[in-house]
Amino acid sequence: MKKRSSESGMVTAEIAMGLIPIMGAFLLLMAAIALGNAALQAQEVARALARQAVIGKPITNMISQYEQDIPGSNIELGADGEYVVVTVSVEPNGVLTPFDMEVSSTVTGIPEPGVSLP
Repeated sequence: MKKRSSESGMVTAEIAMGLIPIMGAFLLLMAAIALGNAALQAQEVARALARQAVIGKPITNMISQYEQDIPGSNIELGADGEYVVVTVSVEPNGVLTPFDMEVSSTVTGIPEPGVSLP
């Protein structure tokens, strides 16, 4: 029979203590991925809407479709002087859902000749 020493549970305790920083790093990585994904969604939608607005195509249907496709999104269309301004705000999901966070992207463009501002 093996004799048990007073240090027989040390490896288990050391592994358990080592898992805490590993899980913290994993949660930070997941949060960074969620923020990056939300930022990419906001940028892509803002760019697509601005592109359609500056060439004079109606985008009200596109706005309602994007707001339905991306939960927690808010799209604003306006004008600033001679520029068309599209601002898209998206709430990140995943690990960051419990936190009240928002990522936004603003795209401006000059309308084509003959296109009226929204």
